[in-house]
Amino acid sequence: GGYLGNGIPVTQSKVGLPIGSFYGYKTDGIFQTQAELDAYPHDGQAGVGDLRFVDMNNDGKIDGRDRTNIGSPIPTFIFGFNMGIEIYGFDLSVNIQGQTGNKIFNAKEVVRPDPYNFESRVLDRWTGPGTSNTEPRPSFGGYNYTPSDHFIQDGSFMRIRNVVLGYSLPANWINKIYMQKVRLYVKADNLYTLTKFTGYTPEIGSANVISAGIDYGIYPITAVYSIGINLNF
Repeated sequence: GGYLGNGIPVTQSKVGLPIGSFYGYKTDGIFQTQAELDAYPHDGQAGVGDLRFVDMNNDGKIDGRDRTNIGSPIPTFIFGFNMGIEIYGFDLSVNIQGQTGNKIFNAKEVVRPDPYNFESRVLDRWTGPGTSNTEPRPSFGGYNYTPSDHFIQDGSFMRIRNVVLGYSLPANWINKIYMQKVRLYVKADNLYTLTKFTGYTPEIGSANVISAGIDYGIYPITAVYSIGINLNF
């Protein structure tokens, strides 16, 4: 299966599930008080302000047998769209690409825990009873960074892959300078990505199918803006 940098498995492939399915604990909020912690099955490392894992087999304790399928990295639908139009000397082309239905395991949140250096959304973390019920207290690794659906995010996206807008000068203008065509254009590659994923990019590659969809901090595709001119003599 796929593994985190610390050797903990985060995917499992078995009969009846999509290959490379994510594997870990399901969560059910945050332990708000000591009384709540005492009343609920929990791992011995869990404390107030930590994630509450679900006792999947109802045996009254939390251990490795409670890990389960927590999502698939395989999209249910992949799409693309191309459009081109020319009118009054102007030409416009647009290419859009995307996919839906897949999940991403945001491993970059697991491999670099730090209570002082985190993304802005973690500002709403648990700081006392009645505060957050989704983001645990900060820590230098440990219990809260065990693979769970806390790190599973929607991997759906739609990206404007490229846009080109051009203008060809009228023939009666350029014929006077003995040219066949003069076209000016502006171009943008990877202009905009619509996604709910909080990582750098929702396009996660992998060396093999059983570790697909694990984001270790993949460097995003660069956006490129350019202008140019085409001259035909």
